[in-house]
Amino acid sequence: MPADITIITSLYRAEAYLPVYTGRVLGVAAQVKAAGLALELALVANDPTDRERALISQLEGTLRDSGTATAIRLDVPREPLYA
Repeated sequence: MPADITIITSLYRAEAYLPVYTGRVLGVAAQVKAAGLALELALVANDPTDRERALISQLEGTLRDSGTATAIRLDVPREPLYA
């Protein structure tokens, strides 16, 4: 089923912020699902650290297990700002 809403998030050295971001995304995902819409989360991890990879994997698993959203993950080498 195609998503009704896609949230695109570019991450760079975000491990300190990912726990709070995860909580907020889960709250939004629950509200979107309750409204009868499909949510997709696109995460672009720029040169992610091992900890960032682990936190993003946790978020992907939580979304998958809860059935509230789908996640698309892109791990990319460090991109300059203009990219």
